[in-house]
Amino acid sequence: MVKKTKTRKRQVLPAEQRRLAILKAAAKVFSEKGYHQTRISDIAARAKMGHGTVYRFFKSKRELASQVVGARGAAGFLQMLGEESIDSFDPKDLLTEIGENYLGNMKERLPIVRFSITEALSDEELASHYYDNILTPLFDGLVRTMGSFQDKGILKQSDPFLLGHLFYGMLFGYMYAQELMNGKKKTRMGKDQLIAEAVDVFLHGVIKKK
Repeated sequence: MVKKTKTRKRQVLPAEQRRLAILKAAAKVFSEKGYHQTRISDIAARAKMGHGTVYRFFKSKRELASQVVGARGAAGFLQMLGEESIDSFDPKDLLTEIGENYLGNMKERLPIVRFSITEALSDEELASHYYDNILTPLFDGLVRTMGSFQDKGILKQSDPFLLGHLFYGMLFGYMYAQELMNGKKKTRMGKDQLIAEAVDVFLHGVIKKK
């Protein structure tokens, strides 16, 4: 009598877990090989999935690259720019939280930040895609934040886009000089020190009060 062998059912991850696994794999491959040298097959192999699975979640390599940069870049920043955060925090606390989110988890994010800057410099179309899909929502959130504090009479009346851009520039300047260029090994400047000073200067300026 032939014994029937039990066949194990292949485990299928939930859709969101598969999407996140693809993003994680893509981030590593893009960082190692660059955008143009990376193929969908490389990402599928790293994620241990088929080509079709990757394409079910992302229509193109460009969309996938954009999602990778967004997931590692602006996600935490944008979390702090919702209406609930604006209503719950005063300007100092909210801007501090925004800074901590933006400059947090740098060890994991730096490779993809390097990738995004490098590829944007060599591919104008890709740079435009990043700006439209990542920086534009980020600046829109900052405009809402600055505008809300202006409506409450907390911040002076000025172009909210410029105000948001200036604050973002302070954070990006630290990331570029101290993290990407390893400046912090020489300056010993910590992100908490920078965030505190950036928030204070942004809200109160640098002129000594009499």
